[in-house]
Amino acid sequence: MNTLLPCRTASVGALRAGLAVAALLAAKPAPAVSRITAEASCAPAPGDASADVAAVTDDLDLKLVDGRLIRLAGFDPPRATAASPDPPAQARRGLEGWLVEQAHEPGSANHIVLLHALAAVPDRWNRIPALVFAPRRNDRVMAPDIAGAAEPAPTSSATSAPPSGASPIRSAPPDRRSATETLLAKGLGRAKPERLVHECFPAFLRAEQAARAENLGLWADPHLAVLDADDTDGLAAQAGGMVLVQGVLRIHESRGTLYLTLGHDRWGFTAVLSRRSAERFAKTGLDLADYSGTPVRLRGELDTRFGPRMDLTDPDQVESLEPGTETVHPIAATSEKAPDDNLRTNRTARSRWKR
Repeated sequence: MNTLLPCRTASVGALRAGLAVAALLAAKPAPAVSRITAEASCAPAPGDASADVAAVTDDLDLKLVDGRLIRLAGFDPPRATAASPDPPAQARRGLEGWLVEQAHEPGSANHIVLLHALAAVPDRWNRIPALVFAPRRNDRVMAPDIAGAAEPAPTSSATSAPPSGASPIRSAPPDRRSATETLLAKGLGRAKPERLVHECFPAFLRAEQAARAENLGLWADPHLAVLDADDTDGLAAQAGGMVLVQGVLRIHESRGTLYLTLGHDRWGFTAVLSRRSAERFAKTGLDLADYSGTPVRLRGELDTRFGPRMDLTDPDQVESLEPGTETVHPIAATSEKAPDDNLRTNRTARSRWKR
């Protein structure tokens, strides 16, 4: 089994759209930002609203008493596979257990949470992305019992007035982890790159990596492991969901689109950075070509309709695994203190996806 040397983990950006690899701009260091400032943006803030949780859905969304659905931003719930049917149920039990331990309202069946909403309106599935925290009881300000005196909060905002009967909550010190980070630390899901949680993503990676190093939760299952780019069977088994794939980066450019391969099979796994997405990558001021020939890990949705393929749309999808790599994030780098022993490899299998 191939393993990687102890390394720093970092997101790496890329290129100006439409330019050939040979003409890429030189890398520029990211501006330094205080770690305290960056991490504080992932903590409860004044104005965040308390909410009463009614249930946890099968998709690990929180259904509130007032009918709103809250999506845990930056969290990818595990999917069931034929070989691994249990992880989704384990993750749901983990979130329900967190509510019981951290957010239970004494003397009632309620679970009061603090919502740090990340969008003003719901998505197309009527879910509001948010960071979810458990308020400290001594930070809670008791409100008069006005049950039935207020209409349910509109679904267009997770930061509107809390549901009837809920207790307003003062902002708490930024030293408590969100539900997302807690679940990741237990191996009950994967860190999901998205713009809304960019500042929080290094902390999410640290939590995920700690669980992976200890083989906790889904990381104890070889069918859900980090995949080698040449592992055709593993890629086929995890198709249709978010996967983590790693290998040595090679870059090819054609008509303004970048094709990234990580394995030995030129017809195998490919990541695609479109001209449009390259514009977003370029704003990082970093040059992906600098990482050509070095080990990287990519994470994203895996599509196998035309061979194993991943579209890159967010710089946080790319991690450098080269020892000594400086972090791209303005927050302290994450590091794996031991080789990635749960990397699944299958270099001897021939590719089933011939173009």
